Parts: sequence; structure tokens; C-alpha cells
Amino acid sequence: MFGIILISVCTLMHVYVFWRAASIPFVDQHISRKIFIGTGLVLWAIFFFGRIIGHSRTGILAGVLEFLGMNWMEL
Repeated sequence: MFGIILISVCTLMHVYVFWRAASIPFVDQHISRKIFIGTGLVLWAIFFFGRIIGHSRTGILAGVLEFLGMNWMEL
């Protein structure tokens, strides 16, 4: 249950951060919309799979995904 709440809250925060960043004129002029959305989806996927895979498994992949995902969410 906690994992679902964590993923939901972090997803909302992730959408808000990217929505606000897209409204900055510098970002809008220098980064194409496709790259910006793609970057957001990749970062969210790293967080999501890190949470799912890293929660129940051990190993290098699980550790790296969870580390990257949680570090992105703490920024």
C-alpha cells in the first residue's frame, strides 16, 4: 500500500515539475517538445521500475535503478 501511495505522489510531483519547467522560455526555445517529453518519460520509468524491481530483488540492476530513481525524486 505504501508503495502505491509513494508512486502516485511522486508521479504527480514529476508531472508538476516537468509542466512548470516547460513554461520557462529558455527551455521552450532550446529544447524540442519531443525530447523534453521523452526525457520526462525516461526519468519517470527509471523511478517506477527502480521502485518495482528494487523493492523485491537484490542485485546490481535493482540497486542502480532504485538509486537513480530515488535520487531523481529527491531533487
